[in-house]
Amino acid sequence: MTSPDHVPEVERLPRDELWKEQQGSLQVQFALLGERSPFYRRSLEAVSPTDADGPRSMEDLPLTTRMALVSAQRDTPPWGGLLAVPTDDCSILGFTNAIATGIGEYPELLLAATSGDMRRRVAIAARAFAMGGATASDRTAIIGEVARSILHHTILGGMVGVGSTPFQIGRGLTLRHVRHTLPVLAPTQMVTHPTYALYLASLLEEEGTDLPIERIFLWGEVGPSVPSIRKTLEEAWCHASIRDVYAMEEMGIIAAECSQGDGLHCFEDAFIYEVIDPASGEVLGAGDRGELVVTPLFADAMPLLRYRTGDLVTLDDGVCECGRTHLKLRVLGKVVPGPSGPINIDLATIEQVLGAVMGPTVRYRVVIEDSGPILEVDIRGGPEVDMDASLSAVSSVAKTIDMELRTVEALPESFHRSTRVVDSRDLGLWAARAEEQRRLEQ
Repeated sequence: MTSPDHVPEVERLPRDELWKEQQGSLQVQFALLGERSPFYRRSLEAVSPTDADGPRSMEDLPLTTRMALVSAQRDTPPWGGLLAVPTDDCSILGFTNAIATGIGEYPELLLAATSGDMRRRVAIAARAFAMGGATASDRTAIIGEVARSILHHTILGGMVGVGSTPFQIGRGLTLRHVRHTLPVLAPTQMVTHPTYALYLASLLEEEGTDLPIERIFLWGEVGPSVPSIRKTLEEAWCHASIRDVYAMEEMGIIAAECSQGDGLHCFEDAFIYEVIDPASGEVLGAGDRGELVVTPLFADAMPLLRYRTGDLVTLDDGVCECGRTHLKLRVLGKVVPGPSGPINIDLATIEQVLGAVMGPTVRYRVVIEDSGPILEVDIRGGPEVDMDASLSAVSSVAKTIDMELRTVEALPESFHRSTRVVDSRDLGLWAARAEEQRRLEQ
């Protein structure tokens, strides 16, 4: 079991040594893609193995999008040529969560992992939680949409790996958990989404129930790294430590915060991270804003190459005060398809500026229309709210972020996980998902 103050040797490697390790791992993974993955065998026909001689040559390799994977599975179900091992070798199956993508028609991606895949993912998760302060003395509540999720198995295994005593609670019926499950099990830490954490805190306050929560690991939304949102979460949870975690169903946990709280540490011994210009595909440098692209270096069942995450980020190659040398990731927002090309939506700035004028619990979303992105802000407020002043402030916010503003008197309320960017053609779908969340709380 790892002390939270201990930094594993692999996370302190000089960057030239880290690059050499990545180089060998990438060549092995590239060979696997060409030999065992029908999907990639087709796309790599024109690519020489020498084009994969290390992370510095990644720009020569093709990019992969989620929609390309979804389309492949739709065209040739169930796997679309993505499965690189016999199905008997898979130890777990699952799906991506469509609500997290902002893509309509629920294009969920069928996923698989071998026992080896899961061992590696769990080991990374354990490192992520250990660097955030999790210890063997903790009891951990894992709260979220557990059904069909490989990621939640990874989270559970990671907490077991640090010696914590975890238990899982599915989303919904939160009041019952507030009145019975949580007081009985008395967790000292929690893994969930920021939206759910705030909702849970409000119910605990209404019930007059206290939990001994010392730290909260949050994933799936931009919020935790935004100073104003982090402050709100800390205050809602009696100044518990907030730790941001970057995780995907397709790969597991791929970045996490240490106690410094200054960016999310990547795991470069297991993944290659790039930031690209979303429009041109050009690889950008450290500090440049662009779309995060990730290549897993160890994947058996469903290996991926240069996977476009759809997240707007920056990468920092400086050494952290904790001693870790791996890249640090800062998540800023989303990259979404637009009528004339990709659109960068800086949700971190929107959260920070809107929160400053409307309060940290302001409801908003960005709707992608043919004319471009529209910032919709829910202007409802109590009698103490100066609506004229709020409207003026929100108008100023829209000008600051260079986005058209639309004020509305009602937006669907999310209890479990917020979707901030939505295609205008899919508004009905997301309203239905919000209604589903409401019903689960009855």
